[in-house]
Amino acid sequence: MNPLKLSALALGLAIIAQSCSSPTYVESTPPPQAYSNEAPAPVSYQSFYNELSPYGQWVNTQDYGYVWVPAAGPDFQPYATAGYWSYTDYGWTWVSNYSWGWAPFHYGTWDFDSTLGWYWIPGYQWSPAWVSWRSTPGYYGWAPLGPTYTYNGYATYNCPPERYVFVNASYMNNPNMGRYYEPRAQNASYFSRSAVVTNTYYDRGSNNTYHSGPPSTEVERYTKSPVRPVTVVQASSPEREGVSGNQISMFRPSVQQPNSNNASRPAPEKVYQKAEVTPVTQRPVQTNPNQPRATPYKPENIQHPENQPGQQNKPKEENKPQQPPQQQQPPRQQEPVQQQPAQQPSQRQQPPVNQQHAPVQQQPAKQQKQKQSKPPKQTKPQQQNQQGGQPQPGRQ
Repeated sequence: MNPLKLSALALGLAIIAQSCSSPTYVESTPPPQAYSNEAPAPVSYQSFYNELSPYGQWVNTQDYGYVWVPAAGPDFQPYATAGYWSYTDYGWTWVSNYSWGWAPFHYGTWDFDSTLGWYWIPGYQWSPAWVSWRSTPGYYGWAPLGPTYTYNGYATYNCPPERYVFVNASYMNNPNMGRYYEPRAQNASYFSRSAVVTNTYYDRGSNNTYHSGPPSTEVERYTKSPVRPVTVVQASSPEREGVSGNQISMFRPSVQQPNSNNASRPAPEKVYQKAEVTPVTQRPVQTNPNQPRATPYKPENIQHPENQPGQQNKPKEENKPQQPPQQQQPPRQQEPVQQQPAQQPSQRQQPPVNQQHAPVQQQPAKQQKQKQSKPPKQTKPQQQNQQGGQPQPGRQ
């Protein structure tokens, strides 16, 4: 054989032997992270209005302004239907199976009405759950916190027993815990034997205190299995929510309060009056658990529907009665009520609205008839009437 060929063959065998004896490292791009701790952009109430409209109705109420009524069926109850408790670094956190659950179960409070059923009152602060916790030996119970919670405090909050859900403590950490709720006919008995659970968790990062529910060590004794906490991480949008291993991704944007100097405030595109809402027992179901979202999440449109194209020809006088209450920073439940005259005024608010607008429309006629007599004396009383009528919406 040619010596040159022999040399080439020997060199090739040496290279093969070297490659077989040593490991080969191949650089590859790591898979993208499923979740991110990057905080999403702040939102306002307009995001709530836009996001929840496909799944229910926004109803104008005298006490709380715009409230949301989910079209989830007559048996729906917040923190009971289509969800479960997961123990996180904030305590027991409600994980909803509804695609819209990021908002109503973590911001604001709930209340009940015989016609509307359960309705949600938006709020600004995020929480793992807004519920009242109770415990009795062998059982845990919880109920949605109502709007009076902010005034009465947690320990003294008075919630009717029929609004609670009680479950055997051994199912507390079960993702299918909804199958094991105790009959509601026994609620009064469990409630009378139970006491309020006042455990809290203080988050130094946000400087907030959360009501964490029963201690995990106690739950472990009932379930006879360890309760391993999962870490809550930020989700950039509701579509990114989910559970993966020891992490739970939740969409937790900060909610900004309206600017008092901004004449336009958030408002639903379609607002209903209570008399227009179908009773909960007859209302068609428009949303189901694990149902895909109606529309992808989009950055909010902070413009009020009045200022959008096609609605700019409204008289400017309609905005005047709204300005003074906006400068007074009203509570959250009063904000939507200030938009009511421009939307669809209810019968209860028609008298004060008419009193405010009537002098504005009649003023030119009076000035023409008595222009040569005493115009200054006629103008001052009319201004006083307008000023005296403006604070009325703020008291509602």
